[in-house]
Formats: sequence, C-alpha cells, structure tokens
Amino acid sequence: MTIPPGEGGPRPEDVGEGQEQRPETPTVEDLKQQRVDLEARFAEIKAQKAAKVTKQVGDREAMVAEDRRLVSMLAEAQKTLTFFEAQEQGGLLTDPKDQEDLRLLKELIISLQQQREESLQKYDAIMGIPEVKDEVLKDAYVEHGERGLRKEVEQLNVELEKKADAIYLRMEALVPKSMQAREEQAEAEQRASHARERLREVIDQTRRSFRTVEDMTRVLESFDQPMFLERLAEKRKKLGLFASKDKAAIDYVIVQNREIVVQNEVALADLEKARKERDDLIKEMDSLEAEYGVLIADEFYARGELVTKVARGEKENAVITRESSVIIGNLRGINTRVRDRVEQFANLERYEQGTKGMVGKYKGWDDAFQEPKNKTMYSLWNRLHDKEHAVLSELERIERKR
Repeated sequence: MTIPPGEGGPRPEDVGEGQEQRPETPTVEDLKQQRVDLEARFAEIKAQKAAKVTKQVGDREAMVAEDRRLVSMLAEAQKTLTFFEAQEQGGLLTDPKDQEDLRLLKELIISLQQQREESLQKYDAIMGIPEVKDEVLKDAYVEHGERGLRKEVEQLNVELEKKADAIYLRMEALVPKSMQAREEQAEAEQRASHARERLREVIDQTRRSFRTVEDMTRVLESFDQPMFLERLAEKRKKLGLFASKDKAAIDYVIVQNREIVVQNEVALADLEKARKERDDLIKEMDSLEAEYGVLIADEFYARGELVTKVARGEKENAVITRESSVIIGNLRGINTRVRDRVEQFANLERYEQGTKGMVGKYKGWDDAFQEPKNKTMYSLWNRLHDKEHAVLSELERIERKR
C-alpha cells in the first residue's frame, strides 16, 4: 500500500537521484477496463486474421480455377500441336502462314506451362499457411461428409419407400375384403334374424297347441343354437311310450315345419361363417397395425442414428452440420409415403410432382366418403395413424428417460 506524502511516506522532493517513484496501485475499475480493452483489441486481431485467412482461401480457390483453365488450354493446345506435326510430317505444312501458326502454338504451350508452374508455386505457398490449410481441409471434410450423408439418406428413402409401399398394398387388398366381409355379415345376420323369427312363431305355436311342460319348453326354446334339429330328434328317441304329447310336439316342429327349421340352421351356419371371416380379417388388420408400428420404430431409430452420426462427425471434425439438418429433413418417412398413396387411392385433391396445380376429385375425406371404398380405406389409415402416434409417444418417453 502506498503511503501518501506528508503521512510518513517519502515526499517527491525527498526522492534522490538513485531512487524511482513507484507507480500507483490500479483500482478494480482500472483492471476491469484494462481487460475490456485487451478483449476488444484481441477480438479485432482475431477478426483481422480471420478476414485474412478468408481472403487467402478465396485466392486459393481462384488459383484452382485458374489451374483448371490452364490445364484445359494446354490439353487443347497439345491436341492441335499433334495435328500440326502430323501434317508437317506428311509434307502438307507448306503454307508460310501455317508454319507461323505452328511456331506461335509452340510458344503458347511453353507460356502456358510456365504460367502453370508459377501458379502451382503460389498454390503451394498459400497452402503452406497452417490456417489456410486447416480451413480448406475443413471444407473438404464438410463436402465429403455431406455427400456421404445425402447418399445414406437417399438409400434409406428407397428402403422406407419399399416398406411403405408394401404396407399400402396390404391396405389396398384389405379394402375390398373388409367391405365384402362387412356386407356378408350384415346379410347373414338379416337372414338369421328372419329365419329365427319364423322359427320362433313355430315354437310358440307348438307350445300353445301342445301345452308343453317345462322340460319340453326348455328344449324347444334352444332353437337358436346349432344342431337344433338333431337334438330334437335325439330327444324324441328318449321319450317313453306315454309321452305322446311331447312326441307330437316334436313331430310338429321337425316334420310339418322341417323346412323352417332347416332354413334357421343354414342361416345360423352362414352367420357363424361370416363372423369367423370377419374375425380373421380383424386379425389381419391387427397384424398389419403391429408391423406398421415396428416399421415406425425402425424409422425412428434410423433417423436418430443419422443425427447421432452427424453429431459424432462434427465432434471429430469429419462432418460439419452446415447442411446436415436440411439433408436429414429430406428423409421421407413411411407415414408420408403411405399417406400420399392413400390420398391417391381416395382421389383427394393433392399436389403431385410433374403436374401443374392440384389433381384429384375430392376436396377432403368427408367429400370422398361418397364412395364406400374410401370410407373403408380411411378407417384403415386412421388405425395406422393412431398406432404411429402411440409408438412415437412411447419411444420419445423412453428417450427422455435416458
């Protein structure tokens, strides 16, 4: 700490010739300002260096362009020289003007060779600057990395498109099957209902006419179960000699109204078959939905792998994300491909590559529902869309926990 003059410290006039006055201690504000000044000065120096490197890189690119020009000119000049010399050897180069052109061409080739040599020396000199070399190599890494990334995205797009098309073709095949199964089941249910009502009338008439007891009533009331005719016949065999009323009741059903009983059993069998076909179709839809979910998960991880690879490459200075996000954004998902084909199937208004303006008949799904097949396709598409949402939500939840 400096002691002020007059308070026990040395006064200026007391400092001898062999002594130097010590500088005052800087304040906190002085130190802060000093740092600010240094930061500004160093930032300016860095900016100047960066600008210089940028200019040198630009000069280097101009040299490369010039070298390409010289190489191209030399190649053409050499071809022309070869032609001239061939004519000269054949004794055809007798015109003084042609001979002068040959001489000038040889001088041009020598000049171009000298220019290229000087250009290469300048190129070597500028590439000898470490900062320029690093910048050029970084740009080369970027170009190489982005080219590789584009190729990988293109390959993945082809694979995803094939998988999406396979999903769509299964959907397309399910549409008529689903419509037919639904129609057949509705018709079978209607026939079964009609046959059941006719047979119920017979059963009610039988109970009233023969005043059946509880046991026989229970047997007759099972008419809507399979093999009703066989069970009635079996019941009749077991009746005793004195059960004439019950036998008459059964005969009234299986003999006098046999056609109605048979029609009911046929209708029940048809309905059971239609329901089984519908159940099989639902299983097929469930299988398609499950497969679609797996493909969505595969795509999610494939996209994540690309992002991770870019990040890793960036860290290793192998790929800089100058265009990486745009390139990865060109990855067309399975959902997009399937949706496009579904909208094409339904003939919705849409943009298609290579066409001018909108194509398609219907402005939206509500309008497209005029055609039953579109309603069925929309139902299938909704199932897959819901599955995608569920799968992605779960995967994102898992990723957030990591």
